[in-house]
Amino acid sequence: MDNWLKSPWVIRALALIMAILLFTAVRLDENITPPDNNPTFIPSGSNQIETMNNVPVNIRIDEENYVVSGVPETINMNMEGPNSSITPLVRKRSFEVFVDLEGLDPGTHNVNIQYSGIPDDVDVDIEPVSAEVTIEERASETFNVTVDYINPSQIADGFEIGKAKADPGTVEITSSQSEVDKVAVVKAYVDLKEVDKPIDSREVPVKVYDSQGNELSVRVEPETVEVSVDVNSPSKQVPIEAVTTGELQDGISIKSIEIEPENATVFASEENLAAIEQLKTEEIDLSKITEASTMEVSLASTPEIRLLDPEQVKVTIELERTETSTFSDIPIDVDNLPDDLSLRFLTPEENSMDIEVLGTEEELSDLGAGDFQLSVNAGGLEEGEHELPVEVSGPEGIAVEPEFEEVTVQIE
Repeated sequence: MDNWLKSPWVIRALALIMAILLFTAVRLDENITPPDNNPTFIPSGSNQIETMNNVPVNIRIDEENYVVSGVPETINMNMEGPNSSITPLVRKRSFEVFVDLEGLDPGTHNVNIQYSGIPDDVDVDIEPVSAEVTIEERASETFNVTVDYINPSQIADGFEIGKAKADPGTVEITSSQSEVDKVAVVKAYVDLKEVDKPIDSREVPVKVYDSQGNELSVRVEPETVEVSVDVNSPSKQVPIEAVTTGELQDGISIKSIEIEPENATVFASEENLAAIEQLKTEEIDLSKITEASTMEVSLASTPEIRLLDPEQVKVTIELERTETSTFSDIPIDVDNLPDDLSLRFLTPEENSMDIEVLGTEEELSDLGAGDFQLSVNAGGLEEGEHELPVEVSGPEGIAVEPEFEEVTVQIE
């Protein structure tokens, strides 16, 4: 046995057998593994089968004068043949799938889907094998381009859209006459999200829609236009007024109210800005204030206002103690009494009454009875007894409480 293995002829024979087995294994691996494009190879004796999906379909027609609909964009193919024929087809894609519409008149036709560039020793099955196509004469028409917006509500705070234009302002649309007739609007859309400055010559695609808002697949020349949009920020400064509600505690009055800053910048449309002369703060509840205070108060906004700068102001309220002073026997004047009538006071019995005046010590120190006037209006009254309201006038900002809110008089 050892002598047999030492024989050179036996060793050569074993090496030849090993080489044949290795070569066979490599060839089988090449046949089973697809080279690219995900084709599927199935060994079938000396032949192989390949399935190719989504193979594009070309259209042979005079594209300058006609347009076609109904041709599938892609088809699926099964090919069976020798390795020597299938492998180059897979790797090079050196074949064409097409529909030949040359010489056909406008209208609807049922045509076969054909192929070329495939050797005769390869059997081909395609799906679908035919298609119903419609041939129409090509038509072109010029349309105006309308600028429209995406996210208009998300434009930067305080800004508004002004004039917009597209360059060029028209485009030529080409398709079948039936498709061109469907065109209702041609638009160039601009995204306004967070835009805070004018848009200058932004290149945007042109979209074509029918009357139902469906986008149409037509040829547009040019496919894009340059859009410019004015983006404005109208504003002006207006004074601020502090608004209060409620009452201070007894014995306390407001000495001063200061607002910092005194003015705020309002951003709104030109039309709305013209109507805004003053801003107000949110209400300040005086019933909660017992001493001098400084607070941050928001400005009251309206739907017409886009932005306020600042949105809050500092309000400082200075308080002072109030005092009461009484002035006696203030005369009650009678106004508009006809000359042929006379008036006699019943309550009070005299034509005078006391008044109580509220103010700060400083305010009251300079006041006298002559600074106040009381009166009743007897105009249009007939003879008889009447109750008349008392009208009080005096220095501005001074609170006055008369002894009687109404007086009873007799007219004779």
